[in-house]
Amino acid sequence: MGLFSPTLSIRGMMLMCHALEQTYRAGIPIHRCFFLLRGSSHGLAVRRMGCAVLAALEAGATLSQALAAQGRRLPSYFVRMVQVGEEAGALGPMFQLLSTCYTDAWKLRRRLITQITYPAILVLVIIFGIPLLRGFLLTVMHGGNMSGTFIALLPYFIGLLGALAAINLLWRIPAVTAGLKILLLYVPLFSTPVRQLGLARFGWTMEALMNAGVSTPKAIGIAAACSGNLRLQRDLGRAGQRVIQGRPLAEAFSASRFLSRADRAFIETGEVTGTAPEAFGRLARHNYESALFRLTALLAPLEMILIVLIGLWVVSSLI
Repeated sequence: MGLFSPTLSIRGMMLMCHALEQTYRAGIPIHRCFFLLRGSSHGLAVRRMGCAVLAALEAGATLSQALAAQGRRLPSYFVRMVQVGEEAGALGPMFQLLSTCYTDAWKLRRRLITQITYPAILVLVIIFGIPLLRGFLLTVMHGGNMSGTFIALLPYFIGLLGALAAINLLWRIPAVTAGLKILLLYVPLFSTPVRQLGLARFGWTMEALMNAGVSTPKAIGIAAACSGNLRLQRDLGRAGQRVIQGRPLAEAFSASRFLSRADRAFIETGEVTGTAPEAFGRLARHNYESALFRLTALLAPLEMILIVLIGLWVVSSLI
């Protein structure tokens, strides 16, 4: 969902899922839900999506087929979960799950952007602001013009734009993003929040699938695939085979390398008390809130580090 990506933005997905949850829960037929979405005030991209899906539904397609026909315009996670909900006759709980997931994802992104904005401004000050100020002061004291300063900074500016464009293009390649997510699982500082966000997605999906009546082995396979990380998918997916072999749920997940003691305790308690879906929901919320705290703590020192760098840059410029 990067810049210029055809996929609907996280904010667009949040608004669309919230609207679908509210209208479908009110008993409105699904084609009517997308008709109302077409005329909503949720932005042009959401209205266009409503029009496209509605046209496919009126042509005789099922909801899953209509969504799959949108290709890259919709996230695969959304399409897969709606398909499962439609097959199980539980579209309401699925729309509720998707609304919660995309709302939390949007809040997380907004919080991270808020924390990154000021450090990003400081980086621009370090790269461009201080050299321009230095060039201006030299021009005032010694005469001349600032054209030399602008020309000297031009390669840095072009390089920055090129780097941002390259990152955006690479992020849109599925193999690159999948590899990066696996790599981050083993990078200090980032491994824990990346793992916890994947487990949160897994837990929320398990809760919705089990509440929808999907069998436990099948739910584990689908939820593992929805974790957003191939390494997590393989690790958690093995539990489904153990459940098929007749092992208890807690024992099936005991060999996982990525579940913490608290996660295993949630699963074991849910199995003993007969509240496994709620247990996976608590597991998801615990991991999500912990990941949010860790990411916030990780970004907190960045501002101070950049301020120190600006000070060192200024001192070195004056010497």
